[in-house]
Amino acid sequence: ARYYSIKEMLPERAPLLLSAEDARTSSSSSSSSSSSSSANLKRGIVAVVVSAVGLTFAIASSSGKNASLVSGQHHFLGAYPPETYARDTSKYDLNLQSKTEGEELPIFVHIPKAGGTSVESMVGQAGGKIGSCNSGDTAGKRPFELSEPWVRGGSEDMHTPPATYLENGFTTVRNPYTRMESEFLWGVARYTPDKYDEMAVGYSEDTCREFATFIKDVSNFATGHPLLSCYLENHYSPDGMQECNAQYFPTASVPLAHSHHVPQYVLARKVKTVFPLETCVQKESGTCVDVNVESSTYGKTMPNLLAYLQHYFSPKITYYEGNGVGLRKDLKKPSVKGCWTDGSIDAETLGKFQLGYSPDFRAYGYDLMPPQMDGDTAALGGINYEHPAVKAVSKSLETVENLFASSSSSSPKADTEETASLASSRHRSGKHNRHMNSEVSANLGSERLLAKDIEFFPTCPI
Repeated sequence: ARYYSIKEMLPERAPLLLSAEDARTSSSSSSSSSSSSSANLKRGIVAVVVSAVGLTFAIASSSGKNASLVSGQHHFLGAYPPETYARDTSKYDLNLQSKTEGEELPIFVHIPKAGGTSVESMVGQAGGKIGSCNSGDTAGKRPFELSEPWVRGGSEDMHTPPATYLENGFTTVRNPYTRMESEFLWGVARYTPDKYDEMAVGYSEDTCREFATFIKDVSNFATGHPLLSCYLENHYSPDGMQECNAQYFPTASVPLAHSHHVPQYVLARKVKTVFPLETCVQKESGTCVDVNVESSTYGKTMPNLLAYLQHYFSPKITYYEGNGVGLRKDLKKPSVKGCWTDGSIDAETLGKFQLGYSPDFRAYGYDLMPPQMDGDTAALGGINYEHPAVKAVSKSLETVENLFASSSSSSPKADTEETASLASSRHRSGKHNRHMNSEVSANLGSERLLAKDIEFFPTCPI
């Protein structure tokens, strides 16, 4: 069974990050082949089902093939809890059920904390298996060759970049700031739920101190990991990244502990279609603007995510947004948005964060200015140059802009740039216009979002 599917159920909760010993254990147990699923087939899968009162454990295992848990007439494969599966087969599209990701269906590359679980759930509720619903965690196999360093480090196969470009691939991306806010709170709720439930609602200096430590850790990883550091030194250019891969792929290791912290560009550059979470993931089928600067349709209108899914997967697919740590605006919950600009994160760390995730800011049009700075400066009537966040921006902005200056020679026409610039500005305001699916968790019956109410797994078909 996967590390987090078992250890979370033990009295001593799993840490947010794996220890060095855990990472080595994970690495040594990983297959050195291009697919981690083959290793799953060679060893038994242990599935744990917790009863309603959390006292009874039913354990199933197999020696040759993946084990299955039987609930009534349904078989649940893999490590996800049975209650997370889509049991309402009346909503299934039988035509979709007969198709396979990577063959008749496009391939979904799941970037952590960028709305991927909702995408998998939308397709899963209609009977289709993509992303983590078609991974080693669910007795499946990713339909592409996996990048070696992630396999060597024991990272999840569904969060591993494809080794080659996928013409039929798609993914979702998110503002780097809000992505890491979500990652931090998700990790606390996922692995230390009691701690999450005890965290102060809204802004808290204590929470900000912990968040600052987390941001320092992920920033050091994004700028200091040998492979990612090489990417930075080579301006994240295609040729430069290829040279880095040739140098580091044979020996580099991306551990499970940091698989969620890899810049989104490393995965998204491997697929053709990229949907920004803020502007292209909407409740109704429609269109949005392509803000991917490397896309052939950059600055032009394209189908939004729901329209794409209904066209390529099934017209029965409807919008779904799981109850994550950042949703349900009507509930009280911890917030770390103010931590970027309250001085908790020092200028050096913030500058390193902006540098490490600079390809995400550049490629998908996100504003380098930290959250709330727009509101702060508006209130002041101008920029407070003594603010630590502004100082960090001034230090890193020139470096980030120079880093990608080489790409300016192949920039689109002026009118296209103007259109894309408008789309980029929508990133900053789009979050206020997103549609929340209140029906999903309308019966929580609590003014305070608790860890037990958060959806950590996608809704996969049975």
